[in-house]
Amino acid sequence: MFEQLKKPANIYFIIIMCMQCFDVISISDGKPAMLPPLIVVILASMIKDGYEDYRRHLKDDEENNSLCVSVDQQGEEHQVRWRDI
Repeated sequence: MFEQLKKPANIYFIIIMCMQCFDVISISDGKPAMLPPLIVVILASMIKDGYEDYRRHLKDDEENNSLCVSVDQQGEEHQVRWRDI
């Protein structure tokens, strides 16, 4: 959620939503009309970011479990996983 609040567009719409809560300056009778669309946009962004992080996690696991050749101090070659280096 904190990552979504770093985006300038989201901050702008949060400020507009807060201003809508005041009857004096609101054209929506004091109701935050921007709240439902803002929630949808933030949730969609959070889901997209979460999916991208999950895909990155899977790719990291795949790379960390791949085999490579390591040479020890005696000059012998061994196959080890990247995560063990």
